[in-house]
Amino acid sequence: MSKFKEFFSFNKAERRGVFVLLILIMILLIYRVFGPFTVSRMVDQSEFDYEVANFLKSTEKPNVQEKQKEFRKKKSTNSKKQIVLQLHPFDPNLMTHRQWLEMGLSERQARTIEKYKSKGGRFREPEDFKKMYCITETEYEKLSPYIIINIPENDESSATVEPILNISLNNVGMEEIQCVRGIGPSYAKRIIKYRQLLGGYVNVSQLMEVYGMDSSRYLSISPHFTVGLDSIKQISINAANYSQLRRHPYISDQLAYEITHYRSLHGDYRKLEDLKKINLVNESLYQKIYLYFAVESK
Repeated sequence: MSKFKEFFSFNKAERRGVFVLLILIMILLIYRVFGPFTVSRMVDQSEFDYEVANFLKSTEKPNVQEKQKEFRKKKSTNSKKQIVLQLHPFDPNLMTHRQWLEMGLSERQARTIEKYKSKGGRFREPEDFKKMYCITETEYEKLSPYIIINIPENDESSATVEPILNISLNNVGMEEIQCVRGIGPSYAKRIIKYRQLLGGYVNVSQLMEVYGMDSSRYLSISPHFTVGLDSIKQISINAANYSQLRRHPYISDQLAYEITHYRSLHGDYRKLEDLKKINLVNESLYQKIYLYFAVESK
């Protein structure tokens, strides 16, 4: 019995070790019991809260008053961008760049008008001012009553007016077209290349579609040209395929498809007006393209 008792007796150092061991065991037990709950409480829920907030916001009905306020603000901003013309009598031949700006025209408009004048352009009647492509129809209607043009009878510029050449725009070659003042080799090449793409010009105003052409140059050169429709190369609307149609500058890829698709569904076009049955072809586009088409059976 004494030996058994001696087996369970501990000295001071052993008792201290057992005490430390018990403390470590208790710490491990506490961590095992409460540790998972502590970690779960520390999980970052900010992303979840953000998604919930977005969802709740999407379900809210829009504030009508705020929408109306925003619309009025945008409308007010747009109205401020509108140019207000300072109307007073003026002679466009005598106006300076600064005076155009003071009148209310934009920098681009003033620059275009002065460039036209610097190349010898003159306004001889109010209608000439309407030919400036930088001036809108609305602006011209406001300005025209105030246009006063005074050209003296002995004006030297009137005596040295450049003669009109009357060149056929659809038949002129590279050398002849350069006889027109303002057309060099580069513009001559562009004008003829665009003529080939179109199949011919049906109106002199199409020169404005030539790459790099500006209003002042157009006004200077256009009086020298005439257009003959006999030289127009027309496209057979019943024979041309998708690839042939889309090469024309006025025919988009979608329109080329619609033209051929309509033909496959309804047969040959009987008249050019049938093009208007295609949704993409409005009256404006029809007037622009119909001279380039011919109705011919396959």
